[in-house]
Amino acid sequence: MLKTMYKRRIYLSYIFTFALLTSITTFLIVDWPITTEEWFEYLLFYFITLAIAIMIPISHVKYNKVKNLEVPKADKHLIHLDHLVIQSNVSYIKELLLFTKKGQYVGKAKVSKISWFMWPFTVLFKNDLLTFIPWTYTIYDHLDQKCMAIKRTGWGIKSTLTIKDEKGSHIGTYVQDDLRMFNIRGNLLDEDGQLVLPIKADLTGSFRFENQFGDVVAEYYQGRFPHEYTTLFRDMENHIVYFRRDLSKREQKRLYGVLIFLFLQLKT
Repeated sequence: MLKTMYKRRIYLSYIFTFALLTSITTFLIVDWPITTEEWFEYLLFYFITLAIAIMIPISHVKYNKVKNLEVPKADKHLIHLDHLVIQSNVSYIKELLLFTKKGQYVGKAKVSKISWFMWPFTVLFKNDLLTFIPWTYTIYDHLDQKCMAIKRTGWGIKSTLTIKDEKGSHIGTYVQDDLRMFNIRGNLLDEDGQLVLPIKADLTGSFRFENQFGDVVAEYYQGRFPHEYTTLFRDMENHIVYFRRDLSKREQKRLYGVLIFLFLQLKT
């Protein structure tokens, strides 16, 4: 899984570097810069191209470090964990990989449905569209078995997230106000529409979810993964979310639905 992620980064870096160099060279042939200002504009694009090109050897180095590593098998199912390490994977539409802090791969979240008329816009806006358009994501366990699904509806004013279990039964809803500029505010409801958990997060993505009794249900603070747990994540930006240990399966799935939704919005 990690090897595939770095391979994708290498391939994409090659593609973007080639595309930018081709575009810049074509513009130089068609419209040779004359003034100093025009030369600075072209140099800016060359610096951007160089920055992307630098990712190639960096990704190669990281790939060589992990290519022989064995990703340990999960000894617990995704739904029975008290924490998750969330890593954003390189893909056409954003995908999240899920691990334990020991490096065990426990699952992934990937898009399963986007309206056909929105696909042309994904070429230009990519993951930013996930904040505005309807979509469905499916969460799979380490055996690639479906665990649950989340479906977003709404068009930039309010997001409504329908959370379903592996059988397609409705188990909860998350409603978020998308007009807030400086923070995230929403409410997690159960299948009967009763409030389960108020959701609050700041722009960094940091959060601490507390129920009506003041108990911490989940918490996350923006930052690098603590390297002392494993060498598997040493050179990557990873994020750990901790949850209460006594959550039921249904409560855990509702919480996963909200977490996946939040991390799809974050620039991780």
